[in-house]
Amino acid sequence: MHWHRAIAEYAADGTAYAIATVLATTGSAPRDSGTKMVITALGTDDSIGGGQLEHQVCEQARALIARGENTTTISHFPLAAATAQCCGGSVTILLECFAHPVLRAAVFGAGHVGRRVVRLLADMNAQVEWWDSRDEQADESGVACTVLTSPAQAMTRAVETGAHPLVLTHDHQLDYALVSAALSQGADGIGLIGSETKWQRFSARLSKDGFSPDELARVRCPIGADLPGKHPGAVAVAVVAELLRLTPAIESSDNNLSWRQIKEQLVQTHDAG
Repeated sequence: MHWHRAIAEYAADGTAYAIATVLATTGSAPRDSGTKMVITALGTDDSIGGGQLEHQVCEQARALIARGENTTTISHFPLAAATAQCCGGSVTILLECFAHPVLRAAVFGAGHVGRRVVRLLADMNAQVEWWDSRDEQADESGVACTVLTSPAQAMTRAVETGAHPLVLTHDHQLDYALVSAALSQGADGIGLIGSETKWQRFSARLSKDGFSPDELARVRCPIGADLPGKHPGAVAVAVVAELLRLTPAIESSDNNLSWRQIKEQLVQTHDAG
């Protein structure tokens, strides 16, 4: 697909990617300045041309993606010497790597807290899937709520996508079924809304159902307890803050380039040509 569509899709679904831009050329080169391609761990979109040039750029990009680096680099390729191509020119490539972790959540419940949690997560560009057992056409910030018909199937989906389950429904029996399904399928970072008393009852019942203390420790209940106050908005903020702590941060590399550094590279490319 075209590079700008690829960026939109990968940014939306949380795929790590790098953008390769032909920053400058001298002499004969496969593509003009400004040409872009997008590179992921598994594929590419669009092309900067040049066969071996593109192969080497992809290798560099995938190395950055594999290291989880949010960084910007510039590389200069004399086509005859560096890529064994018959073109007599040279190409300077700007690589921008976006390996940021994506916050993924499976929200169960479209009540007052659930709606606010979804709204906050959507505003943060998190990947959100949302279910409620009631047949209501809930929608928050473009996130549509799916009718929950099978807790086990919905939880399977959450686990497959690496989402943290947030159990915020209006029904204690449904809450229990969801938590049990999450534990059975190995989900981690399970959040359950409720009180200490609710968790005491749930944990006793889950223990009787065969779940070990280590498994029960994967449930956080009451979720969002760090923030005082019971207003749905306050609880939602606390829930999302707790979820953020479960998502590892990827720090930007010190290799990020300033405009002055990019300009210097352009001057060097022109002088080399």
